Amino acid sequence: MKPTWWQLYGIGVLLVALIGLIETVLSAGALRTTLESAAVPLAVAPLQTPSSPKLASQQISRVPRRRQA
Repeated sequence: MKPTWWQLYGIGVLLVALIGLIETVLSAGALRTTLESAAVPLAVAPLQTPSSPKLASQQISRVPRRRQA
């Protein structure tokens, strides 16, 4: 399932706000860089959908079988 446009914009706004908050609260340094770097995968993580076992079994059943001679 693809995310809708408002979900993408919402995640973008969340990411900008989170990085802005980190920049205003922390001084420049390794901790600030680490938190800013971790903010990106954490903001994008909701877009990741785990593969369902049901979908995997449907994909396996669609594999063409060899004809027996």
